[in-house]
Parts: sequence; structure tokens; C-alpha cells
Amino acid sequence: MKKVTIKENALVAKIAARVLKTDRVAIVFSRTIYLHHVSTKDFLRNTKWVLHELKHVQQYETVGTILFILRYSLLSLKYGYNNNPYELAACAAEQEDTLLNDYTLVY
Repeated sequence: MKKVTIKENALVAKIAARVLKTDRVAIVFSRTIYLHHVSTKDFLRNTKWVLHELKHVQQYETVGTILFILRYSLLSLKYGYNNNPYELAACAAEQEDTLLNDYTLVY
């Protein structure tokens, strides 16, 4: 199983929250999930949210960190956040509990 680290009160997540104009945020970079205004305990209780973020971890693994960030950014500019194909795939993954078998969450 691959390790994924969870970090609370992360500056990068705080910045993402401001950009997205929302209060609670999880954002992934490589194999780390950064949280803002949500505890690890509460995040882990929300299985759909965990699966969504694990899908992003899988996407990073598939294309690599730099290429993922570049593609994700360009697709967000082209289609908007909600219609970004990476986001749509992550939303679909909220029903794929098999992702939980591939990763160990460390916090």
C-alpha cells in the first residue's frame, strides 16, 4: 500500500480556500493531502471526500507531479473548476471505495 500524508492547517490549503471562496478545503500535492478548517478526524469521517482526494493522488501518480499541476491548471482555465476533467473524475471516484485499498493514510 502506498502512503499518503495528511497535514492540517496548511497554508497552501488556506490559499486554496480563499481562491475557491470556501471555508473548508482539502488540496493534494503529490502524496500529501493538505487541509484547511477541517480536522483530520472529520476529514476521515467523510468517505466521499477522502475518495475524491485519493483520486487526485492517483492522478498525480499517473502523469507525474509537474505535468499534473500544469494540465490541471490549464484545464481549470479552459473549463472552470467544476468542469475540469480531473475534478469530474475525482467526483466520480467518490463511489469507488476500492481506492481505499491502495493507500495508507498517515497523519
